[in-house]
Amino acid sequence: GRLKEAGQKAAQDADHAADDLRQEFEKFRSASGDEASKLSAEVVRLQKACAKEVERAEAAEKRVSDQGEEIARLNEVAEQARQASQEETKRSQSELDDLRSAAADEASKHSAEVQRLEDLCRK
Repeated sequence: GRLKEAGQKAAQDADHAADDLRQEFEKFRSASGDEASKLSAEVVRLQKACAKEVERAEAAEKRVSDQGEEIARLNEVAEQARQASQEETKRSQSELDDLRSAAADEASKHSAEVQRLEDLCRK
């Protein structure tokens, strides 16, 4: 990703800077041991700083990747829940329809029985 590329670019830049500093180091070594020591320490500092930047970039990229995977997993869970809810709704509606139909049949039977009894009582 962009973060990793930026880290790698920073690493290349630091490597170039380190190479430049090494050349300077060679020039000044005979003139000043103290100056050479400072430049060497700066090279090491830049290399460490660059390595840390690369590590940070890679860690950030991994976090983004992990978050993407988590979002995909949550979307999948949500879709499964939606499908289960739809199936449950259909099943409940079907049961309700069956109960209404059975109640209507029962009411029809009772109505016929009431009519039969009324007819018997009139005779």
